[in-house]
Amino acid sequence: MQSSSPLYNYYLTFYNTNCSLDDRFLVSKSGLALTCNIIGLVALPIQIFTGYCILRKTPKTMKPVMGSLGNLNFWYTISQILFSFFIIPYSFSPYMASFSAGFCSDLGVPTAIQLFTMFTISSVVQVSIIMLFKNRSNFIKGNKFQLSRNFYKTIWISVNFFGRIFPLTPIYFNLPEQTAAKMHILKTLPCPTKEFFLEPVLVFASGGFWETYQTRARSIINALTTFQILFFSATCIYYLFISKSSHVSAQTRRLQIRSFFILIIQVFIPIMFIMIPVMITLNRSKRNVHDQMNNSIMTISFVSHSGVASLAILLVHAPYRKFLMSMFRKEQKVQISHASSNFSLVVRV
Repeated sequence: MQSSSPLYNYYLTFYNTNCSLDDRFLVSKSGLALTCNIIGLVALPIQIFTGYCILRKTPKTMKPVMGSLGNLNFWYTISQILFSFFIIPYSFSPYMASFSAGFCSDLGVPTAIQLFTMFTISSVVQVSIIMLFKNRSNFIKGNKFQLSRNFYKTIWISVNFFGRIFPLTPIYFNLPEQTAAKMHILKTLPCPTKEFFLEPVLVFASGGFWETYQTRARSIINALTTFQILFFSATCIYYLFISKSSHVSAQTRRLQIRSFFILIIQVFIPIMFIMIPVMITLNRSKRNVHDQMNNSIMTISFVSHSGVASLAILLVHAPYRKFLMSMFRKEQKVQISHASSNFSLVVRV
């Protein structure tokens, strides 16, 4: 912030004299960053252990989905590392303005590059989730909507990924003049947190065409994602319950039905984990009073998603869950054996 800019003058004259400092822990940059760091330190061991279970403890009956599960957990882990330590989004929603509270900002990486990287990794995670449903549908015999050839699979993955990246890329090349955009935000948000002035906040759009474009583009992308998940789920339901193939045994069908419901539970546990705080936050926002705490809660939910999703993989799949429980049983047996040996020693004396 240059000393001669209108933003600097606003900060010195109006902000320092008329706005009270919000000193809540999660509202501050350091408080939000520390919280996300702790989430990452807790989640990463779970994700590494989940990856080990997928690679080493997957039974033959789950081999068809091993690749898609491993791919999803890998990107969960990458996103966890990125969003817990390097690119921690600090948003001034509902305004299209953000900066990063992670290590990348300390290293001098431009905010635009950080946020575009965050958007790219999030897109990869979304495509990986859709792949789970697509693969589950592909493994059902008699399914006329199978993508059996690798060429078609590659085309489908590419269209899904670049179909998310390309529509929103022009926004990064048509950013508004930042000082004017921030002054425009201050007309309706006169007292944001001090980070708005002291950090490299990036305003994506400030009214007009590009704000409308971004909102509608994101809505279309989310709608297409939802449509694909519902479509692949519908094909699973149709070929498992309605149009049953005579070439599939009853035992195999039961296994496929069970795998489908496990997939639903696995995906929607982390979604609900995010949606509950988001719904609470949106309900608070109806008061038309901006509270940065709401944005911090949404960021924490976003950062927690990957860890919760990996934990869901670990718990909903019986082979991984049983392996996890067996580790605790072994510890209990060791403790019991020590206790019994001590007891026998006392008796001999």
